[in-house]
Amino acid sequence: MNKGLTIGVMVVLAVWMPLSAAYGQEEALNWKNLTVEQQQLLKRFEKEWAELDTQRQNQLVRGAERWSEMSSDQKGLAQARFQRWKQFSPTQRARIREQYQVYREMQPEDQRRVRENFQRFQNLSPERQEQIRDGWGQLSPNQRKQPQRRMEAWRPVSPERRQRRMDSLQERTPQQRQQKQRRLKENAGNGGN
Repeated sequence: MNKGLTIGVMVVLAVWMPLSAAYGQEEALNWKNLTVEQQQLLKRFEKEWAELDTQRQNQLVRGAERWSEMSSDQKGLAQARFQRWKQFSPTQRARIREQYQVYREMQPEDQRRVRENFQRFQNLSPERQEQIRDGWGQLSPNQRKQPQRRMEAWRPVSPERRQRRMDSLQERTPQQRQQKQRRLKENAGNGGN
């Protein structure tokens, strides 16, 4: 099997495996019942196939199916992502998996906001992205958690109340908003007291 194909399958599996736990109980798969294409994509697992647990077998098959459905451009992007993934340390990979799990547990509205913010960030110039990263790196762990705490504080609020609050914030003058931010920074510097 060619190296690009192997890397591609591994990319799909690296992304897919942590997500597939949600699929529940699945039946064990016999290697001989796989399609020829699935067997080609998963050839490196053939000798150990019978010993793999059912969930792992199904994850591998789903990853192979997904790989087969990708266009060449999508496969190229997946291979590039996998190369980047391999460069991460085990600690970084664990953190990414953890963050993805947090994202999956978010309300759909919060997920949408995260995606929109990420897209806005991607559309910024590289210089502005670097400024934001530098600013984030200079925050204390407590300060970094503040946006998350604000989002958690808003979650139990009804959408109508949340909208009224947003409307009132929009009505503030720039000077009022700056004063509020200054007070928040002062409180954060005092440990929130």
